[in-house]
Amino acid sequence: MAMTANTNKQEIIKMLKRNPLLMLGVGGLLGAILFSFTYGNQSAPPPNQLALPPSSPYSKNVSGIGIVEANSKNISVGTFLQGIVAELFVIEGSVVKKNDPLFQLDARSAKADVDIKQADLLVAKDQHDRASNLTSGTSISFEEKQRRKFAFQRAEAELKAAKITLDKMTVQAPTDGLILKVNTKVGESVGDPNNNNAIILMGNHVPLHLRVQIDENDAWRFKTNTKATAFLKSNKDIHFPLSFVRIEPYASPKQQISGDVQEFVDTRIVNVIYKIDGDTSKIYIGQQLDVFIETDVGG
Repeated sequence: MAMTANTNKQEIIKMLKRNPLLMLGVGGLLGAILFSFTYGNQSAPPPNQLALPPSSPYSKNVSGIGIVEANSKNISVGTFLQGIVAELFVIEGSVVKKNDPLFQLDARSAKADVDIKQADLLVAKDQHDRASNLTSGTSISFEEKQRRKFAFQRAEAELKAAKITLDKMTVQAPTDGLILKVNTKVGESVGDPNNNNAIILMGNHVPLHLRVQIDENDAWRFKTNTKATAFLKSNKDIHFPLSFVRIEPYASPKQQISGDVQEFVDTRIVNVIYKIDGDTSKIYIGQQLDVFIETDVGG
């Protein structure tokens, strides 16, 4: 029996020597088996703790999604007049003061009109001054004197109107704030009444506000005088205390977070506005935060 086993073993060795490809195949099979038992059953890596959803710091809470916004709300800056953008004074990220210029329309026609009206005013003023030094009824009629007076007043009003039109060619910041989006370029036409897109989107960003959407089913449990905390969605270790500002009394349809501004669901929400306290350099207007509001009612 032992002799037969040794003979078989020798035959196998001779066969492998005559066929090196078979030897490689056997070696690969043995290597695969060894790998499977040593490295193939490694335990899964631990989950990224920062990516885990935050948990409420309060035993009883009302939760909601918060949208970061300017404390002035996000302002869609428009224009009084339709025209071609001749100059842009800001870009995204610019910090502006109230009445700083944002952009200017092509104002050549408006400037020319001001020049014409100024010349007309000089003529009307000269004729009015001449008539004022003349005696009514002898050198000049009373009617002519009144006509020149009214012509002078009209010229003043027309110049004033022309200057207002020229001023409207330069659109100014309605408040202090941050330029969030510039939706135009030099050479583009703006002011089309059929276009509802904001030419410039801006808002006062100091301090930032948070618009928290509370489900109508939880609205009765909401308290204005309790603590509230907002968490970053991407890092539960970064959170911000909130200070209550106001509650909007109108319950509006809940908008699904799908990117489609026309997509609504049946649920309605109550908007509560909070001020974000602390260092807000890590958050941006339009960003979503997870919010927990302390309550003493329910879960």
